[in-house]
Amino acid sequence: MNIPEDQDPAWKLLLKAPKPEPSPFFARNAVREARNLGEQRTRSALIQFFTLPRLAFATACLVAVIIAAGALFTASQPGSSSHSPIVAAIPAEAVPEATLLDLAPEGADLTVEEFQEEVEMIDYMDGLLAVQDIDVLDDEDLANLLF
Repeated sequence: MNIPEDQDPAWKLLLKAPKPEPSPFFARNAVREARNLGEQRTRSALIQFFTLPRLAFATACLVAVIIAAGALFTASQPGSSSHSPIVAAIPAEAVPEATLLDLAPEGADLTVEEFQEEVEMIDYMDGLLAVQDIDVLDDEDLANLLF
């Protein structure tokens, strides 16, 4: 098993192989890498830490936190619930009295009773839409609201 080096066929092949020669640009590349190592050491650790992907992620997180804080702030304001309708107080004397026939659209072939039923249905649907908690509605109310 132990063959002397001068008689080993692998060594004979290695001695016949061409010698590796460095690239003509080897010196230039080596000097450039040495300069880059020096520049990297002089950069502050903070600048090296904040790369472009990290800055983009941090910016996205900051925007999300600002939006969430704004949403929580506006939700905590009294009377600013997004579910509560905004109702303006109008004095009763400012609204002229109108009959059902005055409210009917022009050219409608509805009788007073039919139109009154339509107005009642609109009032009923308005009440359904104003509900904040959907659990208080029964199946018929949900069907009227959705269909």
